[in-house]
Amino acid sequence: MITISMEKRGMSHRCKNKLREKERNLIMKNNNNNKPYAPINYHWYKQASVYALKIKHGNIGWDPVNKEKRTAIVGYKLECLKNTVSEDGRETTAIEQLCACKTYSNFKLNNYSIQEVFNIIETEYASGSIEKAQRLYIKAVAAIYEHNEAVISLLNSSKTFRLNRDKYQELGEKHNARVSSELRWNKLMQAMPKRKTPLTERIENLSEEQRQDWLFRAADYGLNTPKTELLRKDIYTMRMASVSMEADLIHMFNTYHPVTESDPIKTIVGKHRQTVTRIADENETIATAMWLAQYGDEFMEKCRPLYDVIDRHWVLTKDIDTTNITREEVLEMFDNDELDTELVVEVLFTGTAEQCEAQLETLRLTHPNCSLVPSDKEITVREARLLGITEYNSYGEDGKLCIRDFTYDAEDILD
Repeated sequence: MITISMEKRGMSHRCKNKLREKERNLIMKNNNNNKPYAPINYHWYKQASVYALKIKHGNIGWDPVNKEKRTAIVGYKLECLKNTVSEDGRETTAIEQLCACKTYSNFKLNNYSIQEVFNIIETEYASGSIEKAQRLYIKAVAAIYEHNEAVISLLNSSKTFRLNRDKYQELGEKHNARVSSELRWNKLMQAMPKRKTPLTERIENLSEEQRQDWLFRAADYGLNTPKTELLRKDIYTMRMASVSMEADLIHMFNTYHPVTESDPIKTIVGKHRQTVTRIADENETIATAMWLAQYGDEFMEKCRPLYDVIDRHWVLTKDIDTTNITREEVLEMFDNDELDTELVVEVLFTGTAEQCEAQLETLRLTHPNCSLVPSDKEITVREARLLGITEYNSYGEDGKLCIRDFTYDAEDILD
C-alpha cells in the first residue's frame, strides 16, 4: 500500500472544503445545543471574535490652573473585536486586541492576568488538548463577562461619571450647533451682494427699533428666530447639619444645630431648563431677511398662474331601480332633471400651461372628456418665476393679494 503525504503533495480543494464543512457543522451543532461557544480547534481559536468593554474618555472642560483640557471617563460600549490586518500584512487576532485593552489591566482569574490566561488556552489548543482548552476558554469568557458587568455597575453607580458624561454630551451638542451655525452663516455671506459695509457690521450697528422691524419683516417671509433650550445645573457641595430634637420660641419646628466636622458632606445637583433666544440666531434671521428683501415682496405676494386638467362627470346621489328601465329612459330622465345627480369635478393634473398641454393627450386615453382650465391654486410670485412663468393672473387689492402665511425654506441661499 502506497501512502502519499498531503503535506508534500498539498491538500486538494475538495478535501479542504470537506474539512471546513465538517468544522462548520460542529460549530452549528454546538450552538444548537445551547452550550457556551468554544472554538473546536486551534485554527478556529485564532479566528474567534470576542466582545470587549471599551471605556471612552472625552473632554469635559478647561483646567484654568494647569491651562489644559480636562478629560475624564464619559462613556462605555461593548465592541465586537475581529481579526485585523495592518498595512504591512501583519494579522492581529481579536484575542490579542482583547488582551491589550486597558479595561482588563486589573483582570484576574485564579491570580492569572488576562494575557496569561489566553496564553495557557492557546498552548492547550496548539498541543491538541481540545477539551481542556474549551473548558478554559468558556471559563475565561464567563470571567470576562462578570468583569464587564462589574465595571459597568461601578460606572453607573458613580455620580462623578454621570456628571462627566452629561457635561461631555452637552459640550458635543454645543459644538455641533456652533459648526452648523457657522456653515449656514458662511453660505449666507457668500450669497449676499457685495457692499462697502460688511453685513456683520451693518447688523451690529442696527438700533433696537431697527432690529425689531427686520424681525417683523422676517416673520412676514415665514422666518422665525429659533428658541434654544438650555439645561441649567447647579452643583452644591456642603456639610449637612443634623436636625435638633428641641424647638425654641422663635423656631416652632425643629432647627439645625451648628455645623461640626463630624457632620457628613453631601453634593446636591439641581437641574432646570431655560428657553432663551440667542443673539446669533437673531442676527442670522435678520441677515436672511435682508437677502430676501432684495427681491421685494416676491416671497409674500401670491398669484394664480397654474392650470388644472379636470374631468367633469355626473354622479347619482340616490340609487334608482334599473331592473325594468332601459338606458334610453334613464337618459331621458336625466335630460328632464328627474334624477338626483351631482356634478363632480376631478382634478387630474396641476402645473404650468406647457406641462398641462404635455399631459393632456395622455390623460385623454383614460378620461376622454378632460379639459384644461385655470387653477385656483395659490403660489408666490417667487415660485412662479422659478417655474419660468412670466405672465400670470394676479388678483386682490391693486391686482395682488399679500398673504403672510408662506414658510420659506432658504433653498435659494443654501443651493
